[in-house]
Amino acid sequence: LQEYLKFEHDDISAMRLLGALELQAGDPIAANVILSEANRLQRNNPTILTLLGMAFLEMGNIDKANYYLEQVTKLIPDSSEGLTNLARGKMAAGSFDDAINNLLKAEQHNLDSLDVKLLLVRAYQKSRQFDSAVEIMQKLIQQEPNNAFLLTTYGTAVGLAGDHATARKSYEKALKNDPKSIITLIHLSRMDVIEGHTEKAIN
Repeated sequence: LQEYLKFEHDDISAMRLLGALELQAGDPIAANVILSEANRLQRNNPTILTLLGMAFLEMGNIDKANYYLEQVTKLIPDSSEGLTNLARGKMAAGSFDDAINNLLKAEQHNLDSLDVKLLLVRAYQKSRQFDSAVEIMQKLIQQEPNNAFLLTTYGTAVGLAGDHATARKSYEKALKNDPKSIITLIHLSRMDVIEGHTEKAIN
């Protein structure tokens, strides 16, 4: 794509694809350079604006990220993906109430999205609305009672809400379903340390 763009300087589709690839490859600065040029050539392209927003988010420039991500939601107000990306930007800025509002709108347009629900759980936890996070996770666990990742996430949710006994049970069930889950093992060992079971935690 880089070689191609030396000959076809203004091919927006190629620029957009190269920007997306640079972003996926973990080089948001390179992505930003190519996407900024694409945005100059073609204004109000939701895909380019989204990628630019995500590039700035990766670079830690939260204000710029939210500027571009907000433009996307103005162009496509009912886009679940646009609202979800903006929520990520708002969370990075510490605006958790705004993030929650955007995620609730996104959920209306994409009721079955697991990503939206899990991001909403995180936003509720960050804003210390622990019961709301638990409520979402309970519904997800009912749908997939043996999903180790969801069981671990549920354990964290109930643990933050103060129910440590249920949290431990959920972590232990998760570990039975996925004995190699490092995240689950870390959570359990942390609980062991807090409860004074040092040797168990080390094991």
